[in-house]
Amino acid sequence: MGIGFDPSPISYGSVTINPSSTIKFLGVTIQANLKWDKTVDNLCNRMRFSASKIRTEGRFFDCWERKILFNGWVLGPLYASAISFLPLLNATQRQKLQVAMNSGIRAVSNIPQYGHHNISALRSKLGIPSIAQITDILVLTAAWNRREHFQTQALNMSGPSTRSREKGNVPQPVQKGYLGQMVATAVSCGWNRLPTNIKSENNPLKAKKLIRKHILQI
Repeated sequence: MGIGFDPSPISYGSVTINPSSTIKFLGVTIQANLKWDKTVDNLCNRMRFSASKIRTEGRFFDCWERKILFNGWVLGPLYASAISFLPLLNATQRQKLQVAMNSGIRAVSNIPQYGHHNISALRSKLGIPSIAQITDILVLTAAWNRREHFQTQALNMSGPSTRSREKGNVPQPVQKGYLGQMVATAVSCGWNRLPTNIKSENNPLKAKKLIRKHILQI
């Protein structure tokens, strides 16, 4: 696969290896144009298929048991590799993922696949975060995991004391051009959005619970 160019076929003896426009790595589809359309489409198809499985396998289950299936079959594949691409998606791609996820929420709530329903209210009642909230949770969790790096960076900063420095914030990274399309940039910005009580929390389980609670309350 060539990135930024079209490679020629490779001949090895009597075998010809033709270039590919995509490769799959750890559940993520990497495209030659460095876009995420294939990954999003694959996830959407998987979510809708999982929603149909929840309707079939969970027809004799209650709502709580169907939510357990939802967490494993719908959210599991999303969380598995989402930090590598979810912060980089555009609004249209996130909306596609949200619509696909909504099919799973309909299956959990045992309502028809089509028709008008307040999905946001159902999602809130079930305690299921939206795609936007999942993105924030992943970014803030990744920022907390790198807290030692950011805390050291904040301590080594020179200059007068400000409210931002008292909160342990670091200078905002450059977000123009390709730097704005990096997960590391999103994580650095996420550190500055973390409340001070979460920045100082050292227990991983407590920190994750606090981050989730913080995002769901916004």
